[in-house]
Amino acid sequence: AGTASSILGFMQTFLGGVLGTLIGQAFNGTVTPLAAGFCSVSLGALVMVLIAERGKFFQPQNPPV
Repeated sequence: AGTASSILGFMQTFLGGVLGTLIGQAFNGTVTPLAAGFCSVSLGALVMVLIAERGKFFQPQNPPV
């Protein structure tokens, strides 16, 4: 469990640094790069949830009684 936790922590830190650098380099005096970063990360998270759930996300969880 400790190894998995450290790998996940490394991945989060590394990807956060990469995305932060990309957003920082795109800074042009407005909040547009930050908003674009938020949107892209949100869409990526949604895609990962949809893949992981394999369509169960949109099905009723409790059958009618």
